[in-house]
Amino acid sequence: MLGGLMGGGLDPKKMKSMMKQLGINQEDIDANRVIIEKEDSKIVIENPSVQKIKMQGQESWQIVGEAHEEALGINGNEVLIQPYNCKNEQTLSAQKNEGSIAGHDWASYNTKRYIRVTLDRPKIKSGNLYKYHLTMANLLNSYFETLVGYKYRLGETNYKPDEHIWSVWQKQADGGGRVRILPKHVSEPVRSIMDILKQLN
Repeated sequence: MLGGLMGGGLDPKKMKSMMKQLGINQEDIDANRVIIEKEDSKIVIENPSVQKIKMQGQESWQIVGEAHEEALGINGNEVLIQPYNCKNEQTLSAQKNEGSIAGHDWASYNTKRYIRVTLDRPKIKSGNLYKYHLTMANLLNSYFETLVGYKYRLGETNYKPDEHIWSVWQKQADGGGRVRILPKHVSEPVRSIMDILKQLN
C-alpha cells in the first residue's frame, strides 16, 4: 500500500498527509555525522540524511549516506603510518638508527625498507588506544616475519644501541640518575624463535 502511495510523482506534502492518516509520522533530523559503535570498531556516516519514523507506537530511524569503518575507533589523525624506501642518505641514516632499536641484527632482515608507526602511548590499560597497541603487538608477533623496535618519544636517538632498555635521567633525592623505562626490542619473528627451539632439541 505504501509503495502505491509513494509512486507516480505524488506531491511530498500530500504524501506526508496520507502517511499521517495511516499513523506514520516522519521527521527529518539535521545531523552532521552518525556514529555506530561496535565491540571493536565504529561505523561513521558523514553528512547523512536522517529521518525518524514513528509508526504504531514504534520508532525507527532511516540513515542514508557514505559510511566508513574506523577499526578500534581510531582514525587516521591519531595514527600515522609511514612506509620508507631507503634510497638516499637521509632515509638510510634514519633506517640505521631505527633499525638498531629493533635489534642488533636488523640489517640481516631488511636493508631496503621499513615502516614507522606513530601514535600516542596509552595512559591507562583500557580504551581504544590501548586495544590498538595490543592488536598491533599480537599481529607483529604472531603473523609477520618482522623485527619491531619501540621508540618511546619522537626525536629520540638510539645513542647506545648495545643497551636494550630505554632510560632517562631523572632528578632524585640523592641528586639524580638514569631510570629504566621500557625495552627497545618489542618483536622477534616467530620463524627465528622456532629455529632456536629446534636447535635445542
